[in-house]
Amino acid sequence: MKKLTLMIAILVLAALACSSIRIADPAFEDAPADTPDALATVLAEVAQVTKDAPTPTDAPSTETPEEAAETPEATEVVELAENTSTPTPTRGVTGYPTAIALPNPTTSNFYTCLEECLDDGSNHQVTFPERVEQIFFQFQFEDFPIKAPYVRKWTKDGQLWAQYTCLWPGPVSGLEEISLTEPNGLASGIWTLEITVNGEKVLEQTLLIDGTYSYWSPPGYFNGCYGQK
Repeated sequence: MKKLTLMIAILVLAALACSSIRIADPAFEDAPADTPDALATVLAEVAQVTKDAPTPTDAPSTETPEEAAETPEATEVVELAENTSTPTPTRGVTGYPTAIALPNPTTSNFYTCLEECLDDGSNHQVTFPERVEQIFFQFQFEDFPIKAPYVRKWTKDGQLWAQYTCLWPGPVSGLEEISLTEPNGLASGIWTLEITVNGEKVLEQTLLIDGTYSYWSPPGYFNGCYGQK
């Protein structure tokens, strides 16, 4: 019985001691805490956001992209884009390559003769007798580029008699003297001489051989500037 009474007394004293300590503990006093209240902070931030939010009367802008581009900022951007475009080269501007003019081949003073043509062309004629065996011709030429494709051909009434094809050996300018020859006699009709240099026709002349002589034995094509000269 004494032991039971003693245990009860100890328990009562222990309970009183705990109560005394709790009452004296500053942690349980109503003084403000040093640590911020997290919940209070969150509520304050929500309230601030709600206060700054636009009112329902703040309707969204109805400006189209074209209208918005008319603002000063948009205009400045457009002008900047236009002013920074790459300049286009113009002819004659220093620093840009310029084209080099190609030669312009020409001929002049074309003569056809029964004998070698005189320099002044005084024995030039355009009509020749039937069965003529040789016709001399000459002309001046200028600006024939060296190694330019050169083609000379004779036709009679549209039919090819002879064609000479080569790369022009030179000179660039000078006097050309050649002859049209057929030992058995040249056929009667209208004969045409045509010369092209670098694909450009530089000469086309005709002559007439009288009569009705029809002998026809064309020599054809030559891979050279001349057959017989």
